[in-house]
Amino acid sequence: METLLYSVAIVLIFGAVIFFHEAGHFLIAKLGRIRVDEFALGLGPVLASFKKGETQYSLRAVPVGGMVRVAGMEGEEKVRDGFNSRPLGVRVGVIAAGPVMNVVLAAIIFCLIYTVFGKPIAVTPVIAKVGRGMPAAVAGMRPGDKLISVNGVTSKDLGKLREQIVRNPGRSIAAVVERDGRQLRLHVVPERKRVVEQEAEYSGGKLVRVRTVKRWIGQVGIIFKEKRQHLSLRESVKTGMEDTWDYLRAVGESLLLVFRGKAEVEVSGPVGIVSMMYERATVSWLSFLHFAGIFNIMVAFFNLLPFPALDGSRIAFLGVEAIRGRPIDPRKEAIVHTVGMVLLLLLVLLVTVSDIWKKWGPQ
Repeated sequence: METLLYSVAIVLIFGAVIFFHEAGHFLIAKLGRIRVDEFALGLGPVLASFKKGETQYSLRAVPVGGMVRVAGMEGEEKVRDGFNSRPLGVRVGVIAAGPVMNVVLAAIIFCLIYTVFGKPIAVTPVIAKVGRGMPAAVAGMRPGDKLISVNGVTSKDLGKLREQIVRNPGRSIAAVVERDGRQLRLHVVPERKRVVEQEAEYSGGKLVRVRTVKRWIGQVGIIFKEKRQHLSLRESVKTGMEDTWDYLRAVGESLLLVFRGKAEVEVSGPVGIVSMMYERATVSWLSFLHFAGIFNIMVAFFNLLPFPALDGSRIAFLGVEAIRGRPIDPRKEAIVHTVGMVLLLLLVLLVTVSDIWKKWGPQ
């Protein structure tokens, strides 16, 4: 039942990401009085559709991606009420609105987190959740237990206590928990997990380098109970917006370092992203929603890259038009985007194979 619930949540998040992105293109096109021939969720064969006014609204078979088919955008000659007949600023707005709406969705998610869950103010040594089948459950730990110590390190310093777990993958550790006023001594063998982490290097308060580190860590499958402060709606919105800005800035800085060769980039395809979402959902819904917010920001930045077929490439073509005073031949631009789409699909295929190998291949 839990697996089904997590799967539905992942589908809903992916659907929301696609819907908000395409809705951005759609709404600005409509406001710019540009004809929209189709608004579709999914790709491939049409499963269901209806038409209202000039626009067909479709649900397609492949639940990855979506599209807004705007008149005059795909290499056609100028058509009345088409994309290529509108002023440059309107066209830029139509293209940029998709990534902007993903940022808006991220902000909504972060605001929702503070509205529903509140703001964390402290972490307690009380165990809130024990993962089913995980080492902590096998050893006999239960929700409500208070973790007193691990290998002699007391819970007065949860950071050092966590280190004892992380630094001992596959090795037995001695844990003491308090339950109903009694102390129990348990032996736990942390599960080995391979992780890819980003180590940031700062100079003068500025991020100057990010190193990618791959290593094995130990995990036992427990979540500590947090003390959280419930915020008013106004405070939740303010804090959520601040989080959105902080993540936007952090992702932007990281991408700049990648382009300057001072950071490596770890790419995940649909399989990798779904796997990460599923893992977060098994931890907690709070963790899942937090990841969903960051994922939206990543989607926004990815779409703004100047790679053919992405929104960033279309904006780049419009920038060239602004500089030279006339548009590039629409047919040539369409060829560039078509080739880019093929290359993008091949890249997704390669990354997906890599994700499957990382997940289920030999370690």
